Amino acid sequence: PHRCLLAAPGDIEGHRGTTDRRFYVLDTARVFPPQVPTGQKGGFLYQLLRPEFVKYHAVPLCSDAFCGWGNDPQDRSMIDSHNSEIRQATKLLGRKIIPAFLKNLDTTSSMYQGKDRQMIGIAESYRMLVIEMHRWGINVRLMGRIRTLTDNPILKRWLLTEMVARVLKNELRNLLRAQRQKHQTADVIICRFLHHMLTDPSGTFWGDDSQQHLYSFSIKERLQTRFPGALT
Repeated sequence: PHRCLLAAPGDIEGHRGTTDRRFYVLDTARVFPPQVPTGQKGGFLYQLLRPEFVKYHAVPLCSDAFCGWGNDPQDRSMIDSHNSEIRQATKLLGRKIIPAFLKNLDTTSSMYQGKDRQMIGIAESYRMLVIEMHRWGINVRLMGRIRTLTDNPILKRWLLTEMVARVLKNELRNLLRAQRQKHQTADVIICRFLHHMLTDPSGTFWGDDSQQHLYSFSIKERLQTRFPGALT
């Protein structure tokens, strides 16, 4: 049989169908390498570098860095080498790619000052911001860091709005999953969530005590957890 070397994570699987004899690849969630772990549990499983960044990085990066799959007990230098390359890549992203992206974005966004609605619209501005981040190989989870580095008030507003929207989206999704098990319809759950968010009758939706009400949570805590530096 033909054999070839695959640059893939250790837990990826290949199967051949018993009836159709076609080949299938499973467990591809970790095809791309992780960033240096930030301390979050299992971060190496989901805090991955973007394909745009990996594609143009000078050194091939290992998907199994910072996890047991990349550790060879007989040759510890292998995992040390993989981890070192990931550290250098993460440093490059934070110290060179993001500042360069920010410099470019500062120049581009200046044309929108006072003209957001007339030119491309607020929503379109946010959409294009995310697309541009991805084009530069920057993960959305790094928005907090970008906001920390910029002094541009327009960019700060765009970034904060986008981060808050994403936090609210995730909270609503979690609520939908939990409440659907109690046979509440999605439209009722969404309407109640939006009503509580917009009117905040009890003053708890944006509060710090997430136990006060079903729809209450600390927006600040969620922002800082998902987007470190978001409120700096």
